[in-house]
Amino acid sequence: MSKNKINAAISVINEYTNILVPQANKLDKIMIAIMVLRHSPINEKDLATGFSMGRRQADYYANAMRFLGLIDSFEYINQVIICLTEKALAVFKKGDIKKALRDWIINNKLLEENKKRLDQEKREIDESREETSEGVKKVSTYKRRLQSYEAWKKWVNENI
Repeated sequence: MSKNKINAAISVINEYTNILVPQANKLDKIMIAIMVLRHSPINEKDLATGFSMGRRQADYYANAMRFLGLIDSFEYINQVIICLTEKALAVFKKGDIKKALRDWIINNKLLEENKKRLDQEKREIDESREETSEGVKKVSTYKRRLQSYEAWKKWVNENI
């Protein structure tokens, strides 16, 4: 798939993203989670343990997978269980996960949606730029989200 075709494909807003902007840089970790989830649902605690990360970091990856439209979650006996959506399960059931994830991101216009949300967040920060701890927090969060966007964009372009 050519870069022009990718750029054209990511120009429309994806209709089912509800997470503001993901903060999970490594799509390779998401690929590993997909490999696990295509066999069985897991709880978010197991996601943290499996990736040797804290709960907060695991939550960033779970939210990134929600942003991507890959997972549903539900509560069961005081635990948050995550599983692939029916659509994601059909796509990732077998075959090359890396290629499937790249195509999923491109076909669902997720990079463009992420960039639009980042641009909106930056405008809001610029408009309300205050020298308060809250203002500093917003800028640092924005920078982390921008790093994730850049990492995803690089990953997609490297896997064409």
